Amino acid sequence: YTEPMPSTWTIPRYILEGGEESWRKIREQWHMEVEGVDVPPPLRRFVDMKFPPPIMDSLREKNIKRPTPIQMQGLPVALAGRDMVG
Repeated sequence: YTEPMPSTWTIPRYILEGGEESWRKIREQWHMEVEGVDVPPPLRRFVDMKFPPPIMDSLREKNIKRPTPIQMQGLPVALAGRDMVG
């Protein structure tokens, strides 16, 4: 295919305002490699991924406090309707 899957998910404004340099630092810190055009930024907190309350509740119940490095980058890519290899 040539177009991303339709998605209404949006990146939080404060993350976007952080800019490419802040995203590069996060990727460097967590050893993430990305390629492509307009790659969504990594998100360090599940709350920034805007999951619905039942998912957030389930994460809390399982005592999962933060995403793993591949989740930090991979979940925003998937939520944006993009493809990836991880």
